[in-house]
Amino acid sequence: RDIFSRVILGIGFSFGLAIIAVFMALSMGILIGTLAGFSKGIRSSFLNHLLDVLLLMPSLLIAIVIVAILGPGIDNTFWAVVLAMLPQFIHHIRTEIAELLNKDFVIAFKLDGANNWQLFRYALFPNIVENLIIFSTLAISSAVLDIAVLGFIGIGAQSPVPELGAMMSSSLDVFYLNPWTVMLPGFILFVCILSTNVVGDGLRHALKERRGQ
Repeated sequence: RDIFSRVILGIGFSFGLAIIAVFMALSMGILIGTLAGFSKGIRSSFLNHLLDVLLLMPSLLIAIVIVAILGPGIDNTFWAVVLAMLPQFIHHIRTEIAELLNKDFVIAFKLDGANNWQLFRYALFPNIVENLIIFSTLAISSAVLDIAVLGFIGIGAQSPVPELGAMMSSSLDVFYLNPWTVMLPGFILFVCILSTNVVGDGLRHALKERRGQ
């Protein structure tokens, strides 16, 4: 097998699926997190306690449990990563919405007769979209790592799917004879995670300077 060709395809599985998984988790998180932010009383209290329990566990551990239930495979890995990251997005968005609802300009908007949809569209979402971009960018690196780890330990992508973590796992037996079969996927995985973190930090500093102006 041509390792370089498989690594190029593997970027699509490890990095590409991570981007799609984050987008899915973000979309679901905006919906559920916004509803949670507007909720009060028993529903709000129940959701808070449920999120606190889920956030105590690392996303990788949640993904491992979900894959263990659904079974191995790249499709189940994708949905496991989406569901594992979802509590983080819900908590982040709910916190942002709850804080903004107490701001004077939001209260004034409500007094003008705006309904919840208008409130979210014109007052809340424009003020959280920058933080969501930064949070989502940094979440991509976590998703890449989760997908790779699940493939590496044998419960994620299965051979012959050219996923970077699965490629590293399947090549461990020949590491001393052909070390590039493990080192090349590992290096590409490192570059993907590093570049994502650099972009996330750059966005954070750029938006921070923009707010300071």
